[in-house]
Amino acid sequence: MALKILLHIGPHKSGTTYLQHVLSDAYNSIHAGDPWYPSPDNHGPGHAELAWELLGLNGMKKSSNTVQKIIGKAKNNNVRQLLLSSEEFSRADLQGWYELREDFLHEELYVFITYSPVAKRVTSLWQESVKQGYVKNLHDSKDFIFSNKGLDPYFAKNMLEGLRPQGLKILIMPYYLSDNNLVKTSSEIILDKNRKILSDDLKISDFNKNKSLGYIECQCLLKFNEIYFQNNVDISKYILLRTKMLHIFNTVEWKKQCPYIPLVPPKCWQSKIDEYAHETMDALSPLVKSGIVSISGNIDDLSDKPKDENQSTHYTVNKLATEVINRSIESILKEIQ
Repeated sequence: MALKILLHIGPHKSGTTYLQHVLSDAYNSIHAGDPWYPSPDNHGPGHAELAWELLGLNGMKKSSNTVQKIIGKAKNNNVRQLLLSSEEFSRADLQGWYELREDFLHEELYVFITYSPVAKRVTSLWQESVKQGYVKNLHDSKDFIFSNKGLDPYFAKNMLEGLRPQGLKILIMPYYLSDNNLVKTSSEIILDKNRKILSDDLKISDFNKNKSLGYIECQCLLKFNEIYFQNNVDISKYILLRTKMLHIFNTVEWKKQCPYIPLVPPKCWQSKIDEYAHETMDALSPLVKSGIVSISGNIDDLSDKPKDENQSTHYTVNKLATEVINRSIESILKEIQ
């Protein structure tokens, strides 16, 4: 008998982490008749390693062994729905989606995508890359950021063509989230009307709990990453020091000294952002009309933009960032040397 599988594929920086925490907290125990969210691996609340194995990414040998074991365990325990989630699935190209279809060929597969505005994702993708060791500033990263497969206007269309799920559900969130915006989550996100993954009173602002780093924090990490590459620091030591730095950013002392300054896309990116946003909307519209895709939220929110920033503020922020960076890097240099 075919197993119902709900596969959440991201893409990156669209509220995925919070959703994964909710799923893990609610459904990580296996019980007959219940949905099941298998315990995540060591790389966060989602199933990143499963995606890497299925797609042959991050040095892992391409294999479907793990997912077949999970499916087998679900069936043996009479699970009603299997819930899998990782934004790493969004790294698949068209050929990758075709190959993934073979892994789920005998199951009843549905896909869930979370979208946020293009203007919000481009800066969030950049700061996430900086967290992982990237060394180019935002202004010089246009080609790198827009090459992200999850930003491709035809991301959903390519996935549908290759993976061919029985249905696709998309949640679109606005640029600025407020507590008055509620996620409508009954049958639109979970497939069975009698069970809900998320409560009806879940606030859409909850999806933004994995907050992006601000301007000053990113400048600190950029400088830190440069020092790492210049000094050939051991990767394990780099990860340890980077973790310490990220911890500092969350302290009360840091927040008192450094007000959170949100990242905004460079003005020279605006035409590209508009192009991607409108192409994405144009690509989704016929899919919705076909009946295979349903959307929660306003599709026009994909073109939302940040509020205009006062240019005089940037000079002050740059000056403050320089002072803070110099103090923070001093201690890091001592540990490296």
